[in-house]
Amino acid sequence: GESCLWQFVLPQDYGTTPKLRILYSMVSATTGGVAFDVSVMATTPGDAVDINTDSYGAVNTGTDTVPGTAGFLDSILITLTNADSAAAGDLVKIQLARDPANASDTAAGDAEVVGVIFEYTKA
Repeated sequence: GESCLWQFVLPQDYGTTPKLRILYSMVSATTGGVAFDVSVMATTPGDAVDINTDSYGAVNTGTDTVPGTAGFLDSILITLTNADSAAAGDLVKIQLARDPANASDTAAGDAEVVGVIFEYTKA
């Protein structure tokens, strides 16, 4: 399936409760739901980890009812319960994918992810 990937350094004021807010619209569907999977890989400088080898934590899943009009913007907030022990200063990779196998993903057609916001509680 299709997926998106972002890589960044976790800010020094990072504390707890990471979440990913996904901004999306539907190309044509106006009924049903969507499901998205988010995986996190966090690496602390000095770790004996090859950053070129994927070692994501368990998947975090979120679902949402799509807007009643195609092209309208909506958002879904997914709590990243499985954040791979991310800590301030870590190199973080986030992978996002739609989960069509999820029973809640019933909307036909494509979902367009237009942006994401990484949210957290400051230390």
